Amino acid sequence: MAAAIRESGGYPWVGIYDVSPDETGVIAWSGPSATPSTTRSKIVAPVLDGTGRVAGLLAFESDLPDAFGDDDRRCLEECALAITPFWG
Repeated sequence: MAAAIRESGGYPWVGIYDVSPDETGVIAWSGPSATPSTTRSKIVAPVLDGTGRVAGLLAFESDLPDAFGDDDRRCLEECALAITPFWG
């Protein structure tokens, strides 16, 4: 999923994170094998389960400063909503 979102949106890096059931931290992630060491911008949206609990996070990263705008935010939120069913 991360690769499909990255390629379709032209984003340099996309990460999908699973959040622990008590929401105290990230317990797993999916993305490329290594994160960019030059990350200068990041935008994150919660992925909610059927009860409204934060079950995951979707993040876009870039090595460019101020890389994300309103269109990116809308895309991120739409993608986060689209992957919600994977959290049951």
